[in-house]
Amino acid sequence: MRRGAQDRQIRSYRSRAPGWNEPRSQRVDQGDGHIRADRSVSADLAGSVVFGANERWGDELAFTVGDLREARLGWAAEIFSLARAACLAPSAGLTSWWTGDGTTVDRVGGQTAALRGGAGYGQGIVRSAFRLDGVDDYLRVGNAPAVDVDLGDFTVAAWVRFDSIEGEQVIVEKWLQGGDVPSEGWTLTKLEDGAIRLAVSAADGYEVATDTETGAVEPGRWYLITGRRSGSEMTVLIDGAVRASGSLDASSGWVLSSPTPLLVGRRSDDRGLFLDGSVDEVQLYRGTAVSDFESWLQWAVGPAGLCRS
Repeated sequence: MRRGAQDRQIRSYRSRAPGWNEPRSQRVDQGDGHIRADRSVSADLAGSVVFGANERWGDELAFTVGDLREARLGWAAEIFSLARAACLAPSAGLTSWWTGDGTTVDRVGGQTAALRGGAGYGQGIVRSAFRLDGVDDYLRVGNAPAVDVDLGDFTVAAWVRFDSIEGEQVIVEKWLQGGDVPSEGWTLTKLEDGAIRLAVSAADGYEVATDTETGAVEPGRWYLITGRRSGSEMTVLIDGAVRASGSLDASSGWVLSSPTPLLVGRRSDDRGLFLDGSVDEVQLYRGTAVSDFESWLQWAVGPAGLCRS
């Protein structure tokens, strides 16, 4: 018997994608079997998709897209017409995950957060989300070793819906910023001009930042915003697409640890820089640089989200 759509899981994928870093070839798990059938997928820039072979569950799925960066909208609409209600199994590298589903519990790492100010819950992209008013609301996780990225690779991601884009608004960070003391840690933030910034601190106290173009986000819609450090590269992705990248080349080394708590929706100093809007599915991958394709796949399943079990 076939399971209901809510029980299906997309655990991995098989693809040949020249537009991404490298081709991927893995199996797609339905939960009670494997999707198996030769399916060729072609897409034009308008997003129309043509399937081959049969489309029934229980067969193996293979698809080929010339350049997913151009074809992804149509490809997602059709590929996930069968699986849109199927959740995406979290990556093995996920170390902390605050879903916003009416709780501040970290489903993976045990780092329960605390709501501060008048923060609460509202409609999310996946179930409910953390609701922040841009005045004094935020989420405080703490300063445990489990949320300290140290000097390794890391990825931080969250779905964000801004009610207003005025001023700088912190998305998530573990960051002590300059002034009388050197900067320490990292931050993923929306700048005053609407750009998204991933910044880290060098050992000499200077910041190294990678910014998207100005006006990268607008109020009233959900974005999957991701910041990634992979070796000497920093990358910002929005909705699974790379929007900015840069190199870490400070000769003095790096200080990615910070004495401040991990905060969602505010900066630790007196400026606050509170986020005005909603934040959902906050994720930290400590020691893991999530691939472009994995980020895109999470965006593609959208409201189905990451699997809860």
